[in-house]
Amino acid sequence: MSRNVPFGVFGVKLCSRRSLDMTMNSTIFIEVPESFSFRATVNSHGWCELRPFSLDEENWVLSYVFLTDAGPVPAVISEENGRVKVDLERETTAPDVIVEQTRHILRLDEDLSEFYSAIAKSERLRWVSERRAGRLLRSPTVFEDLVKTICTTNCSWGLTKSMVSNLVEKLGKFRVPPSGGSPTVKGLANGEESRLKAGLKAPSEESRLKAGLKAPSEESRLKAGLKAPSEESRLKAGLKTTAGLRAFPTAEAMASVDADFYRDEIRAGYRSPYFVELAESVASGRLDPEQWLTSDLPTSELKKEMKKVKGVGDYAAENLLKLVGRYDGLALDSWLRSQFYKNHNNEKVCPDKRIERHYTKYGKWRGLAIWCDMTEKWIT
Repeated sequence: MSRNVPFGVFGVKLCSRRSLDMTMNSTIFIEVPESFSFRATVNSHGWCELRPFSLDEENWVLSYVFLTDAGPVPAVISEENGRVKVDLERETTAPDVIVEQTRHILRLDEDLSEFYSAIAKSERLRWVSERRAGRLLRSPTVFEDLVKTICTTNCSWGLTKSMVSNLVEKLGKFRVPPSGGSPTVKGLANGEESRLKAGLKAPSEESRLKAGLKAPSEESRLKAGLKAPSEESRLKAGLKTTAGLRAFPTAEAMASVDADFYRDEIRAGYRSPYFVELAESVASGRLDPEQWLTSDLPTSELKKEMKKVKGVGDYAAENLLKLVGRYDGLALDSWLRSQFYKNHNNEKVCPDKRIERHYTKYGKWRGLAIWCDMTEKWIT
């Protein structure tokens, strides 16, 4: 999961698509190693369901909103003729940043040959190399993966998805659609502009809907300094969602709100003060999770560093270790245990030590071995 074998940015092609009748304006093609499978990587675990990722399984394309210095860049990632294709909603002045982040999330520079050798004698795991599996999808930053991992602890997958969606919707940076007009407040319903100029409070979203008024556009809201309606209110009102236009929040954005906001708006529960402390630590520079990718610390010591973050225990730390390229830990949770009982212990509960002994033969790859062992049905 770390970029152990630099693959470079060779084989990248950027081409304009203005002549095509599409909403996307530019496309980047990226060469991939022979051992790479787009589907196996995207479907490797649930990250593809957590915003700003979204997966269209019918057409097998993965959407993501990249965050660059110039702002959010919505993109659609797919596979075409043995290469990764990245369709950008708009042209970017930093295609190399998009390339680097795409290579990172798809693990294109990770050499799994040693892992394939470690599992070569296993009948149950033979499928892994045959289907070119083993790469686990991750976010462009360790910070995003850290926050999402904390959202997975002690709760259902549905609640995890809800918390992450709330974070993106309420704190993620919004890409304002191009307007082509002058920077005035446009599209405001029934004298909204005059209200704002007069210093009057804008009518609520609820009162607008009851009165049959058209909701102002997201662009006009932002220009007018109005708070965007929640995703829930948008859906109830039949308004278009902004799901594909918001990037994952930065540490600075997450540090700008208090624990009450996380409890009330994000529904983060006990994690609320943890998110405040984490965001402030990263925003101030006291903590740099990105350094975990290249840390020289032994895995056991790096795990201790991760566990210094409130909300990160053994399970969360070992999951994070997989996302930075360390597979020593099994990251056992209730689901993984239940699958082991079913597949290897006649559906009988057993101590964790029994599970650990079963995968000892895979050495430093045991964490990836158990994950692949339990998720074969996901990879087709």
